Amino acid sequence: MKPSVDWGFSILFLEAVIYMNSNIEESFYKDVAKTLISEVLAHDCESGSARDFSFFETSLEQEGIEFLTQTLPSLGKAFDKALATDGQLIVPELFGSGPIPCFLSERFQLFFDATGNLFSYLMDGAPSLLPEDLAVLKQSCREIRQVCYLWYKLELPYDKKTSEEVLASFVETDQSLPEIGKDNPSHFIIMEARKVISRLLAGFTAVDIQPRHGPGAVATGEKGPSKAYFSHMYRSLEAEYPFYEYFVSGANGLCDDYHLWDMGLTLEDEPTAKVVLVPKDSRGPRLISCEPLAIQWIQQGIMNPLVKLLERHWLTKGHVNFTCQRVNRRLALEASAGANWYTLDLKDASDRVSLSLVERLFSGCECYRKLIASRSTCTRLPNGNVVRLKKYAPMGSALCFPVEALVFFVLAICSICKDLGLKLSQAREWVYVYGDDIILHPLAKECVVRHFSNVGLLFNAAKCCTGRIRFRESCGCDAFQGADVTPVRFRIRWCRSNKDANALASWVSYANSIGCLGYVKTARLIQKYVELLFGELPFLSDASLTCNLSTIGEIVQEKRTSLLGWSPSSLGITKSARELNRLRRLRYRFSRKVHRAEVFGPTIQARHSKVTWEGWAELLRRTSQGSSEKIPGVFTVPRRCFVKWTWGAE
Repeated sequence: MKPSVDWGFSILFLEAVIYMNSNIEESFYKDVAKTLISEVLAHDCESGSARDFSFFETSLEQEGIEFLTQTLPSLGKAFDKALATDGQLIVPELFGSGPIPCFLSERFQLFFDATGNLFSYLMDGAPSLLPEDLAVLKQSCREIRQVCYLWYKLELPYDKKTSEEVLASFVETDQSLPEIGKDNPSHFIIMEARKVISRLLAGFTAVDIQPRHGPGAVATGEKGPSKAYFSHMYRSLEAEYPFYEYFVSGANGLCDDYHLWDMGLTLEDEPTAKVVLVPKDSRGPRLISCEPLAIQWIQQGIMNPLVKLLERHWLTKGHVNFTCQRVNRRLALEASAGANWYTLDLKDASDRVSLSLVERLFSGCECYRKLIASRSTCTRLPNGNVVRLKKYAPMGSALCFPVEALVFFVLAICSICKDLGLKLSQAREWVYVYGDDIILHPLAKECVVRHFSNVGLLFNAAKCCTGRIRFRESCGCDAFQGADVTPVRFRIRWCRSNKDANALASWVSYANSIGCLGYVKTARLIQKYVELLFGELPFLSDASLTCNLSTIGEIVQEKRTSLLGWSPSSLGITKSARELNRLRRLRYRFSRKVHRAEVFGPTIQARHSKVTWEGWAELLRRTSQGSSEKIPGVFTVPRRCFVKWTWGAE
């Protein structure tokens, strides 16, 4: 039950004004944006502050949300590219025709001269700068990027033309992948990498696996509990993973449910995935592949032991990571402070790892036939067209991430060994990989880029940080001169329903995060909007909410409490959470079970579906999923949750 709140006349009036506005979402975005820019400009004493705010306000009224989601990010990208590559600032047209943008010009002039080139004294750690001047530079870099990128990741609707462009790019990239033969310029590197992978995966047969279902949708259409029965089987997959061994609960289950498999199981030749478009950011959608149910079932089973092997093997341990991004983030910060590391970003990484390359690299492994049998050979586009895939696996396949990471790492270290004459044990110390985020020693960049391009792997030059000004980014950490300058980025759209649990959790986190960066007024404005919609939320103590700015500038909800609430320090309040909650007259109780005082507040609960199933289907589900769901017949509905008001620690 949601607590009753005495809002007062002024709050009721504000609520009425907000909800009478049919463009509540756009008004919310504009109010937050104006508050943020006013806080940023409040740090200035220059006369340009009024000019900057006027430009921002005018542009926002003229362009609307596109100014926040497209125009400002274009300026941020130009700034990042110049920092990352020691290049010249190319000012987007909407920000003037000069070498310095007309917006936030005082801050840009700290980095660029009258011709738009970086000041030479910024190179190699800015040794000639006083500590206080360097602190101003770091703060200015953080403010420019925060203003430019705040709304960049907002998941807005996209039009048909954008969708068609994304699909056309997907098909074009796939069909352009080269065939890797003996005439390839990097043939020697490929052969050496093949030997390394064969030794690394020696003994890994991918036979003794525990298959399981993934959380996502499948191309064959089964949802939730219906995934317990397989409707499609594929000849290539069945040859490696017999149906009666991997898809049913033993011989008894096969015999008892024989009538279901005899009538409802279709044997097919081509495993065909399905392409779907999901919101990514303001630029448009992200393309995801939905794998067939049987294919996904086996992929998940292979993925877990493969990832564990790579994270434990002496060659890849600590250098090829899947479960923790902290290694790459730490190295990005160290590189920006002076360590010899470049951060590189691959372009369309998963879409450019060709089947031909994987065949050449893995054909000497015992698990090779299993890896090939558990991939979709074709995919169906939204318009119904079927495309035969030249890539190994698109994004959405459970094997895409581990296979591509291993390919990148081994190709990189073999390139270093061949061109620079290092031993394998030495070359591994020069490379770190997390997905398509690669960190290299500067001396290795040239040879790695050259050999990667020979096998169809391309780098995104605008995102590769190789400059002397020490700006680096990897795995969500943006670092400049040893400081974390990662901006808070809003992703989830504002809503008008107090039933939207995802929006509540997201915007509470956004408010706490932006407040931790010092933008207290912006955090309080978000708090006001949230509480007008969902009711008053409790304040939570610093022991329950930890402000972690060393990596991505987000508030981390620890397990001590499941409640959603505000951090007093993020909102610029010095009083304790207990004091603030009592001033709000929130409900308290003392729990005799855990011997603590508890406050009444909102929490996010997963939705469950209860279905009566026959024993073998339920047994298969429980043995594959482990003990995550203890009640027989109860299924957690993926990506579905609701708001529940309950008691919890503050």
